[in-house]
Amino acid sequence: MRRPCTPARAHLRRSRSIGRWVRGAERRARRKNADFDLQTGRTLWLYSHLMTEPFPRSTRMRASRSRRHRHRSEATS
Repeated sequence: MRRPCTPARAHLRRSRSIGRWVRGAERRARRKNADFDLQTGRTLWLYSHLMTEPFPRSTRMRASRSRRHRHRSEATS
């Protein structure tokens, strides 16, 4: 059986922003009538994929908080 996440991941590598891909995936899942989490307004399917799939390194670096700027709680403790 073909894994459904492959084309999405390939597109993600080419695309500029994750956000646009995420919204597209939400719309597809909504049309597919996947079970919908009302609290977050996102499909559980989408969340599971976002958590498990490794994103390209460039995106991960951009998303990560720089070492210099910490949370206020970390700075005070």
